[in-house]
Amino acid sequence: MSPPTVIKPLPFAKFRSAVSSKSHTWTGDVPLDWADRVISGLGTKYELPNYALSRVEIRKLWRNPKNSTEKCFLCTMAWGGMHTGNARLAWNARKKWLPTCESVRMDIKTREEVSFR
Repeated sequence: MSPPTVIKPLPFAKFRSAVSSKSHTWTGDVPLDWADRVISGLGTKYELPNYALSRVEIRKLWRNPKNSTEKCFLCTMAWGGMHTGNARLAWNARKKWLPTCESVRMDIKTREEVSFR
């Protein structure tokens, strides 16, 4: 039998605050800070924002062709709270998923329409 899951107080408090307030819009981590924890200098290299983004801002980011797909990915993963260890693995494998992300950007498809194989 596996040990019980330990809930970390700070993330849980942030989650509880987000779901308990009807007027609150979820914002994740600050992309610049998050990316620099993944790989030193990564946030600066891709000129990531130094403030937390909302879901609406993430969508606008993906729709703007001036933003690189890497920048969109990094901001989205920061917004979603991806663990930095997993982010390093994903970043090192980006040649595999960048074409899928670029395809999504061309059509701005829904999650159901996209196949991540």
